[in-house]
Amino acid sequence: MPLVARERPSGDHCATHHLCDEGCTTGGGSSNVFVQGWGVVRQGDKNDAHPAPDYDLKSAFSCKNHTCTMDVTEENSARRVYANNLLIAGKGDEYLGHDLFGETKEDIDDVKQNLNYGLVYVDG
Repeated sequence: MPLVARERPSGDHCATHHLCDEGCTTGGGSSNVFVQGWGVVRQGDKNDAHPAPDYDLKSAFSCKNHTCTMDVTEENSARRVYANNLLIAGKGDEYLGHDLFGETKEDIDDVKQNLNYGLVYVDG
């Protein structure tokens, strides 16, 4: 089973594949379902703002901050693990968004912990 992705500032990382940056970190997560003290990332949570290609009439090519939304669904995930009635994201799952070139997929490529989906702590 894949490693569970956790909210910032856990250090969990996404590969953006943009020209403007070297990646980003996971953003929001659950306020009451934790892995090693950090909320788990779920369907619909956003990653942190980071530079992405854009175009503006004054400067032509530029980099402007954007965020993407986690897109783990039953159709694209081998797991069926939920937190707060939302699928949990893990290493390899993708955030979806848009930049100058159209749709962008940003995958969680580094999770700074070693617990899998069988070991999730729920508070309350």
